[in-house]
Amino acid sequence: MKKLIKLCAPACTAVLIFITMTLSSCTTMGGLLTNLATEIAVTEGVISRDTATRVQSAVEKSETASQGFTVEQEYSIGRGVASSILTSYPLYQKEELTLYVNLVLQSLVANSETLEMINGYHAAVLDTNEINAFATSGGHILITKGLLKCAQSEDELACILAHELAHIQLQHNINAITAERKKDAGKAWGEALVSVAADNVDAMKELQKDFETVINTGAVLFESGYPQSQEFAADKKALEYAAAAGYNVKAMESVLDMLDKNTKPGQTGFGKNHPTPTSRLKSLKDQYNLYPSFNTEKVRTDRFNQAIKSL
Repeated sequence: MKKLIKLCAPACTAVLIFITMTLSSCTTMGGLLTNLATEIAVTEGVISRDTATRVQSAVEKSETASQGFTVEQEYSIGRGVASSILTSYPLYQKEELTLYVNLVLQSLVANSETLEMINGYHAAVLDTNEINAFATSGGHILITKGLLKCAQSEDELACILAHELAHIQLQHNINAITAERKKDAGKAWGEALVSVAADNVDAMKELQKDFETVINTGAVLFESGYPQSQEFAADKKALEYAAAAGYNVKAMESVLDMLDKNTKPGQTGFGKNHPTPTSRLKSLKDQYNLYPSFNTEKVRTDRFNQAIKSL
């Protein structure tokens, strides 16, 4: 019996490692089970210490990826992202313009689902002629001087800011970061599986099909960046915010026409990170009729011109 147990130990240990890795790695108990299995495997000579370390590291990364973020962490991440951007793009030092952009933003926030954040919502103008805008999970919206120059009305500015606000409230930033964490964990799992297989080829052959299934499934789940669906969702949500604040939602159509004329696929800013303006226009085609049509541009023209003329 002892001899039989000894002969079966490598394969059984490999199976135990695989089960704990694939089924329970996202919990603390899963981590404990995997650590136990790998330590037994090392003792029995089934896998090396280096392989055990790879497996345990993969478990830790999976647990981190599955935990999500607290509100405080989301703010800290957003602040860090904003700080990083500001190391490459200086702020445009015009207090009156910054105040105006923030007043428009606050009118949108007041008509959105999430009215408060840890440190509120803040907009800043970047001193660059690139055409772009960006939002972080900390409530920061960065809009370039180049994009402001292209805007023709306060309603257009409101639609631009509403799109970025939508990214924040739909948590697209955090989802992208979480996806990257999962992608990193998936890479770690792949390395661990290869290492286990290399240490004990015979014991792992029977599990090869299961490995392929897990890896293929993981490849589908590990996303990165903003998919077009999220950009379209942000556009639609932006119309809600703009309409609720009394802006003309048709201004979004003007914004997209402007972007179509001023950006090219592959360049920095909107041309690089977003779906084509044409595809966004098509996505919103049936959305405008859902909202009342306001004609408020005249009362806003003076203050818009006053703020933007300094550019």
